[in-house]
Amino acid sequence: MEVYNWWILIVSVALVVVVWGVFAYRHLRFWSVRMDDEWELVNQVMRKRQDMVPNLVETMRYCGLENDNLIEELIKLRKVAVLAGEEKKERMVAEADLERKIEAVFALAGSNKGLGTNVNYLVLSKELRDLKQNIEEKTKTYNGMVDQYNANMKTFLWVFWAWVLGYRDKSHI
Repeated sequence: MEVYNWWILIVSVALVVVVWGVFAYRHLRFWSVRMDDEWELVNQVMRKRQDMVPNLVETMRYCGLENDNLIEELIKLRKVAVLAGEEKKERMVAEADLERKIEAVFALAGSNKGLGTNVNYLVLSKELRDLKQNIEEKTKTYNGMVDQYNANMKTFLWVFWAWVLGYRDKSHI
């Protein structure tokens, strides 16, 4: 009878550990998938902004903007942003460079009467500014998600399983 009780104890402990592992995996996977989804939302908005750059370039050319250097840099930075790899930091650096160049176009439009009053430009500039704000909001949400994920990884219940399952801390963008 005593051996029978030991087996029940061993099986019970093993069952608790397995159930704990399953819950830990599901919990960590849930947060990881949510972070990936948030990153994809940021990525979609950045792609939408990238897709608007050719329209901005054509509007600049239509208005007779003679600053070819600015146009060429804008085209080059858009290409770099489009071709940026999956690495989040690299992608955000390329996007920041593109954003600065778009802001330079906005500054130039203030001094160029043809561009500053063009209806296409006004619509594009509003949309680009809205996209910039949307990117900032989505990035903030993503970074908040990273904070929650990293905090969950450090709690007593999940730290062991995070290590066993290979989940590591994520960094902000």
